[in-house]
Amino acid sequence: MRAEHRLLIGGRARVFDLVEFPLLDGEGRISAICGISFEVTAQRETERALAAERAFLRSILDTAG
Repeated sequence: MRAEHRLLIGGRARVFDLVEFPLLDGEGRISAICGISFEVTAQRETERALAAERAFLRSILDTAG
């Protein structure tokens, strides 16, 4: 399972990508759930900036054409 979480750390919103997965015992049964998270704040900010830039450029092209 994959999820995105937003946390306020040091007064700043941070974004984390969380991946959870089962740990299996020797017989293939789920014995635990593990998870790992990665901070993706900068990536999300860059994605938003690029999307805004694309929208701006698209609006220029639409009005020029």
